[in-house]
Amino acid sequence: MSFFDKWGYDDIRTKELDDLCEIKHQGIQSFQDIALVKQQLELMKLQSFQLREQVQVKRENLEQIKELTKNMEMLLEEESQDIEKKIEVERKTNNELSQYNIKKQSIPHLEDLQQYITPLNERTQLYQQIQNKRRELFGENYTLMPPQTFKDALKENYDLKQQLHELKMKIKQ
Repeated sequence: MSFFDKWGYDDIRTKELDDLCEIKHQGIQSFQDIALVKQQLELMKLQSFQLREQVQVKRENLEQIKELTKNMEMLLEEESQDIEKKIEVERKTNNELSQYNIKKQSIPHLEDLQQYITPLNERTQLYQQIQNKRRELFGENYTLMPPQTFKDALKENYDLKQQLHELKMKIKQ
């Protein structure tokens, strides 16, 4: 069946005119299709540009993450070294404390030594008695200072023996 028959054209010119209208309509449709394809192309270009920007941002973020990771690793390394130093200092301190405690335990306590130490009151009384005896024997001008050196002590001892000998001689006479 021909197009002419389908629409029931009376004359051929109407058919040609109708064919031209249809061709025109198809051309318009093609232009619309082309415009739609152009719009889709522009949209795809825009999406591609946005994707490139997102990829660039993600690359920058990845570089920042790598740098931050490197910095964190350095900080962790420094912190671990500090912790190792602190642990070493603590070990040394603990060793010194344990050595101190061992030494402290090896030194007798004051209570244990008390039996060997003359109480302070007894010492001062003994010192006073010695000084009083010296004053009696040698007079008020006798120096109360003990000898400062071994040589002075020997000289004083010799002098005391000499004076003791002189006193014995006086007593015998």
